Amino acid sequence: MKSWIKVTSLDNIPTMGARKVLIDDLEIGIFKNSKKEIFALENRCPHKDGVLTEGMIHGNTVTCPLHNWDIDMETGIAKDEEADCVTRYEIKVEDNIVYLNI
Repeated sequence: MKSWIKVTSLDNIPTMGARKVLIDDLEIGIFKNSKKEIFALENRCPHKDGVLTEGMIHGNTVTCPLHNWDIDMETGIAKDEEADCVTRYEIKVEDNIVYLNI
């Protein structure tokens, strides 16, 4: 069963930037790339728990600010590393409002 939660306005997420949201004990990063596509990932790098919302976004990738691990925002998989991954969450935008499926 899907449980869509309203998290923010699309305008609150900067292009090539991110916002952190807390839902119960989950910390989730909401990311927007240069094409204004939206992604939702667990807000920690699988390598050393770097905060992904503080990383650089390029294409469909976010780079961890601690050790430069690249995380594919579409899949949550770390690129060119030990195939670790972060949890990816389903996300949708309706009427400029971002919803997250938990």
